[in-house]
Amino acid sequence: MLELFIVACSIVALLLAAFWLWEGRKEDDLPRMKGWPLLGNFFQVGSRPELTYAEWAKQLGPVFAVKMLHKEFVVVNSFEGIDEVLVQKGNTFAYRPQDS
Repeated sequence: MLELFIVACSIVALLLAAFWLWEGRKEDDLPRMKGWPLLGNFFQVGSRPELTYAEWAKQLGPVFAVKMLHKEFVVVNSFEGIDEVLVQKGNTFAYRPQDS
């Protein structure tokens, strides 16, 4: 019985690792902080997200993506980033997925 439990835990761990690696490999995506599988950056943001996003903008640039649980958000952290998102690349960022 213990062997079956160990095998089941190993399979779940491998599937989570594969999901985590696959999730982070998007070619035409925005820069992002590495997060936890399934949770994304939920626990990394903290109680003051604006301060966390300002720190991350120093590393990633003025426009980056954040994943919270199963939703992905675009963070725009400067006037230059707003210009990039709304004016220069407006068609790219115009798509809004429907909530289900």
